[in-house]
Amino acid sequence: QRWGEDRERHVLQHGPPQIKKEVPTLKQFAPRFIDGHARANRHKPSGIAAKQLQLRVHLLPFLGHKRLDAISNEDVQRLKAWMVVKSPKTVNNVLTTLSVLLKTAVDWGVIERVGCSIKLLRAPKSASGFYDFEEYERLVEVLRTDEPTYLAALLGGGAGLPCGGDMA
Repeated sequence: QRWGEDRERHVLQHGPPQIKKEVPTLKQFAPRFIDGHARANRHKPSGIAAKQLQLRVHLLPFLGHKRLDAISNEDVQRLKAWMVVKSPKTVNNVLTTLSVLLKTAVDWGVIERVGCSIKLLRAPKSASGFYDFEEYERLVEVLRTDEPTYLAALLGGGAGLPCGGDMA
């Protein structure tokens, strides 16, 4: 009876015993993330393929063996260093996929919290090219047969829009 009373007092002071749940590795969780997040939220096929590629080529070889709750700030920095030959945009896409995956794991109760902070690289904005006068004249001449496109090209050229600029 004394043991029971001691146990009751312990449970009241410390709460019920916590059952330690098994946390999957990145490699184990990745297919669940693709199916339960990307496909379930109806991402475009190209977006799903991009996430699969980022996981297969970059994240799984480097972090696939780590438990989701064990991925640290140092791991993220080492991943960035490992991808030093890649463009900042590519690195940021991979980091974004990792961030969304970890936040999804928290939302689903797989882990309690994200154990690292993921800071993206500064990506320089690309400069837009402009048509020179000869190129612009050739473009307008070719588009003369299609009146709506011709008018859009004239308006864009007159407004100084860059090559590939959004005329809508």
